[in-house]
Formats: sequence, C-alpha cells, structure tokens
Amino acid sequence: MSNDIQSAREDLAFLRGLVDDDWRPRMWAFGALYAVIGMALCLHIAISWAASAELVPRGAFVIGAYVVLYSALSVITIWISWRFPRGRVTGGVKSRVGGAAFLGAFAAHLVMLTVLVIVAMRLQSGFILELAPLVLAASQGALWLVVHAMRRGTFNLMMAGGWFAAPIALAPLVGASLFGAALAVVAVVLMIVPGVYMMRLARDAA
Repeated sequence: MSNDIQSAREDLAFLRGLVDDDWRPRMWAFGALYAVIGMALCLHIAISWAASAELVPRGAFVIGAYVVLYSALSVITIWISWRFPRGRVTGGVKSRVGGAAFLGAFAAHLVMLTVLVIVAMRLQSGFILELAPLVLAASQGALWLVVHAMRRGTFNLMMAGGWFAAPIALAPLVGASLFGAALAVVAVVLMIVPGVYMMRLARDAA
C-alpha cells in the first residue's frame, strides 16, 4: 500500500511539473518586451507628430529616425530573448499554451495589417491604416483572456478588459488629430506600466 501511495505522489508531482512550471523568468521577459514595445510605439507616434507639425524635416530624416528606432527595438528584443531562459529551460504546458496564444495573436495582427494595407492602397486612404492598432488591441484582449484562463487573477482580467475597451474608445478618434495622442496613452497605460509591473513582480518573487 505504501508503495502505491508513493507511486501516486510521484505521478502527481510529475504532472504538476508539466503544468505548473516556474513563471517568474517568463513574466520578467514578457513584461520587459511589453514595456519596450510600448515605449517604441510612443516614440513612433512622437516622430510622426513632429514630422506632421514640421518640427523636423520630412523625408530622409524621418525614415532614418524610424530605422534607428526599430533597429534599437530589434537589438533590445533579441537581448531580452537571449537573457531570459538562462540555460534553455523547457517550459511546461501553460508556458507553451501562452506562447502559442501570443504567436497566434501576433500572426492574426500581421494578417489583418496586410489586409488593411491592401485596402488602403486600393482606396488610396491612409485613414484605413489607423485601424491596425485597433485590431492589435482586440487581439491583445483575446491573448490576456487566455492568460487569465491559465493563471486566474484580477490583473490578467483587467488587462483583457482594458484591451477590449481600448479599440472602442479609439474608434471615434480615427482620422482625428488626437488619435496619435490617445494611442500613446493606451500604450502607456496598457503596455509600459503593466510591463514594468510584471518585471517588478517577477523580481520580487525570485
């Protein structure tokens, strides 16, 4: 009987190891990526606004600023991706599902972005491209619902609700001069601040 109980405990420990892996390194990396992408989005909006207000020369200068911005973003993203595993730790089921949800949301956004670019070119309307951030926001809401289903918590549910509310709030501003500023507020509230919070939470729990 004792052997059977010990065997059952070992089986249970094995199953828990598959599902409940260490979430702290992944939360730090996810938070860091979230914050960095949010900052890059704010800088992109600032460059676009400066060019529209003729505070900086258009053309090559703006293109160069975007190249520098996204090159820096790529370098930082690669650094975070290399830093976080520290030994190529294999994630459990929850981590793999979360990763699949993130990639799925990103792939869906790329597909819709391609669709919007095609439609914008056909109709010769740049305003259609302003729908791209709204699509991204909705896909992020779906992603956070998946995260909430795996690790239930008020923070995850609030993030999902915030991302679902963001495109509805931004929709009346599409084509207006305040759209960029409102989008920057969304990036700060739903990306930079939560990203820093996740990094601190992972560090404090270590």
